[in-house]
Amino acid sequence: MSIKSRKSGHTLVEMTVVVTILAAVMSLVVRAQKPFSQGVLGLQDRNSSSTELHLAVDYLTMDLGAAKQLRRENDSQVLIRRESGAARRAGLGKGGSDPGIRYSFADGKLMREDLVTREKIVVAVGMTGFLATRTRGGETRLKLADGIADDDQHTVTLVWRQP
Repeated sequence: MSIKSRKSGHTLVEMTVVVTILAAVMSLVVRAQKPFSQGVLGLQDRNSSSTELHLAVDYLTMDLGAAKQLRRENDSQVLIRRESGAARRAGLGKGGSDPGIRYSFADGKLMREDLVTREKIVVAVGMTGFLATRTRGGETRLKLADGIADDDQHTVTLVWRQP
């Protein structure tokens, strides 16, 4: 009785077929993943854009709530002068005239500069519009817009009336 030894393993042809099949499957997975990841990135951009718009509205609402005067300096720049109590809390001495808070818009950034404290911050980025207009009735309308495309754009209009 003789014992034959048998070597187990795969031939080069079998390995080549398996590697080719795996490469084809991986190619399909990568192609299927690309549209999904683009959709996720689009959702992230939309969420970020919406968050920036909310931040801009919150800052403006806070400052307009303590405003005694709002002056439109140009289409994309306004100056808010505060009530005396709010100006004192911001660091203005008693009896002083409030130089105000300036909001300006350029290159997709809404900037807020407190002219008392000289603090300048970027309130929101990625904005697509900030427009200040005066109406005949003494109202000032501030229109803010965000969004990547026209069909995905959100706008908010804040209306301030001189007291």
